[in-house]
This record gives sequence, C-alpha cells and structure tokens, in this order.
Amino acid sequence: MISVEINSVDVSSLIDMGSLRKDDALNNKVDSLTFSIQSYIGHVFVPVLDAEVELFIDAVKHYGGRITSFNERVESDKIVSYDITCADYSQDANRILIQERFTNETVEAIIIALVADYAPDFTTANVDCAIVVTTVTFDRITLLEALNKLSKLTNFSFYIDYNKDIHFFQRNAEPAPFILTDDTLFYIKDTLEISRDLSQLRNRVYIRGGEIEGESRTEKFNGDGTKLTFVLGNKFSTLPTVTVNSVAKTVGIDFIDQEADFDSFWNYQQKYIRFKTGTVPAAGTNNIFVTGTPLFVLIMRLDDVASVAQYGIYEFATEDPTIKSRDEAKKFGIAQLDAYSKSIVEGSFRTYTPGLRSGQLLTIKSVWRGWEENFLIQKVTLTMVTNEVYIYTVQLATLRTMGIIDFLINLMLSGNETVADGESEVLQKVFFKAEMLGLQETVVTSKLHNPLTENLGIDDVVTSNIDFGTVFVLGPYVITGPADTKRTFILNGSLLG
Repeated sequence: MISVEINSVDVSSLIDMGSLRKDDALNNKVDSLTFSIQSYIGHVFVPVLDAEVELFIDAVKHYGGRITSFNERVESDKIVSYDITCADYSQDANRILIQERFTNETVEAIIIALVADYAPDFTTANVDCAIVVTTVTFDRITLLEALNKLSKLTNFSFYIDYNKDIHFFQRNAEPAPFILTDDTLFYIKDTLEISRDLSQLRNRVYIRGGEIEGESRTEKFNGDGTKLTFVLGNKFSTLPTVTVNSVAKTVGIDFIDQEADFDSFWNYQQKYIRFKTGTVPAAGTNNIFVTGTPLFVLIMRLDDVASVAQYGIYEFATEDPTIKSRDEAKKFGIAQLDAYSKSIVEGSFRTYTPGLRSGQLLTIKSVWRGWEENFLIQKVTLTMVTNEVYIYTVQLATLRTMGIIDFLINLMLSGNETVADGESEVLQKVFFKAEMLGLQETVVTSKLHNPLTENLGIDDVVTSNIDFGTVFVLGPYVITGPADTKRTFILNGSLLG
C-alpha cells in the first residue's frame, strides 16, 4: 500500500495513482517524485512550494524531499488539479555556499566538519572514507558540489538518503538484495536487455594538472655592464636570491616595492630579474646567479597494461588544474582508467520486486549465454498501476561505463573550460550580522528623590475712593474702573440716612 504525506498530512486519497512516478538516480543525481493531486469541494488542498513530501510503501519510507514546482489545471468549476514535482533532500544541500580549505585531512573528517558548520540538519552516520586529502579548496560552492568534488578525487560514491543522512562509500561495496539468473523470478520475462559498446574505450591517459614545486635551481647569466633585465627560464614559487660576482644583492618585487630600497627586482608572472641603473651588473661570464624553487606544470601518463594487450592502445587526455601533487595525479589517473579501460556494457529490466536502489551492485549470471557480470544500478523508476500494484524499471551500467558517462556529460557541459581550484588565493570571510536593538527608559517622579523648592510672591494693591470726592448717583449704576468716583446712593437702609 502506498501513501503520500505533505507536511505530515496524508493526501493519498487525493492523488491520481496512475500519475505517481519516482526516479531514484545514481549518487549525486537528484531523486525526483511527480504526481497529480485533485482539490474539490469537501477535499480542498492547495500545495505550497518547499513543503516537505514523504512517500511510504507498506509504512516504510521510500522518499523524502520538497515540492519544487507545480502546475495548476482547472478541470471544471469545482475541480482543480495540481501536477506536482518534488526534489529529494539534495535540494537542501544546494542552498548554502561553502568557503573552506582543508590540508592533510581525511575525507570523512572533511565531510563531518562541513556538515557541522554549514548543514547541521544533515547527519554523517554513513560516511566511510579514511583517504587523506593533501589539500582541497571549496571556494563558494554548495555542499552537494563539495561532495561531488571529493567523490571525483577519491573515486568513491555518495548520495543523500531520505532521512538527510549522507552516504559516502567505496564503489562496489553495496550489493543488491538478489541476483538475476536465467530462471529467476525477480524480473518480468522478456524485459531484460544488455548492450555492449567498444567505441568509448580508453586505456592510456595523459593527465595535465596544476603547477607544482620542483627542486631548487640556479640560473646563470652574463653581465655586460649595461644590460638591466634578465629573462628567467623558470617561474619561481617564492622570492629568489640573487648574487653578482659572488656578492648577494637585495631583491624586491617589481612594481610593488620601492625602487630605492632594493638592488634588484623580481617579476613572478613575466619571469625576469631587473636591476636598476646604480646596480647594473658588470661585464663577466656567468657572474649573475639567480636561485629559487621553480614551478612547472604536472603532466603524467598512465597505462592499463591488460587493456592495451587485449585491445591495443586507445589514448585520451584530461586536464584538472586542481591537482597539485604527483600522488594525487596518480590516484586520479587510476580512477580514469578504471572507468575507461574496458568496453561499455549497459542494460535494463522491469520487476515487481522492491528493494533495489541506485548505487547497488547487481550480479547477472547467464549459464546458457556463458557470461556473468556485475552491474551498478544506475536508476530505478517506480510507476503505479493501482494503489497496490507498482512496477520498477531498472537501468544498469558497469562502474567503468558510469565513469565514461559522467566524463562525457561534464565534457559536453564545460567544453575546453577549466576552473582553477584557487590554491594560491586567500579565502576571506566577512560576516555581517543583523541585530534589532530595543531601548526602554523608565522615568520616576518623586518628591523624595527630586525635591523642588518654589518661592511664591503676592502683591496686593488696594484702591479706595473713600474721601476722594465720592459722587453719589441714583442707581442702578455700573462702576467703569478704579478712577470712577461715582457710587450708588441707597435711600432705604443707608448708614447715611
């Protein structure tokens, strides 16, 4: 029984099971899940981008990821269908850029450190690679790209499972739960196909790496009393030493250091030593010595002797400027020969039996055809017939075939472009943290803590018109002001009466 949950809500009853399809791609490829869901009155459901999606078969989790896109179709006034596309948790590993450099660390330690610093919601329980990497730089690439870089460097495989756990493991290490034979019931009859192709065979590889340091070397020049600039045969990794007639000269960097501070000047890119007018070397034979550590481009050739003996020589060349040592170039070359030195063999079949996953090693043995071979499961596609009947379509390739396929895809995408690993660059990290600052102020008014003293003055001016020529008049009368001497005379009850 299949069930689908979106953000932990079971939507199985709304899904057109005939539309459900799950593609389990090999290793660093993204596993996808697509299906159609109907929303109608009484069962209204609208999907949301980035919502978490889980697929269960008989209560066992077979997929975990997020909605990356959906199309909306109005089928009637009351029914809306959504065609939903999901990507697995590799989507989460592509959200943050990594900027780190590691030196003399195991791959396992590197991955654990990257997860701790950049993706703490992932786990590393199935990371198993004790290979020591001399140096590796991740300059603004995603976690998924960093895992892919480590995979290419070590010839290991990796994938992120449906519980966000990273699997990084040696190839050919995980067997399929069953093998296919002439009489097996593990595949649908008449669906097994095998094809073989020799056109991509390569058994001699030329590797061009980056620049590496050689042994210290001295270049000698003849002075003539006038010549100021001497072109070097080598690009030195660090500031060289210079002597003229066995006398040491101070050396600065041309166009950077001050002219008056040094006897001579070194140019890294243009590969020359320049003297100034006051220090021009005198005439002499081999009287100017320039000593330093030269840089040269690493080039290596490796052969698969057995393949050459069987098929003859098939040559190819590859370039990776991130390779900085002979040991690293040798490991890389062996990995290339593992991929290319035998013929391409691919196959496919269909089955009702669950349990197969990309990256597993499946053995096919045919007695009546007289051969037995191991295949990597490249892709497993689940399609639904009914809610309880589903078919798996399995695509196969040998490990060497997968190496060739990856190489051709990368070659097609990149052409002749090469990307430097940035070993000589300084990785600079600048962090800006946004913070909200809140201020609160409480003011307490208290006469005990803040006594206030006030002086109150009162001026009273009394004006009276008594004995100042009062004129009595009949009332009613309204006094017009202090200077008005008129007053109302009371006829009855007056003290004057």
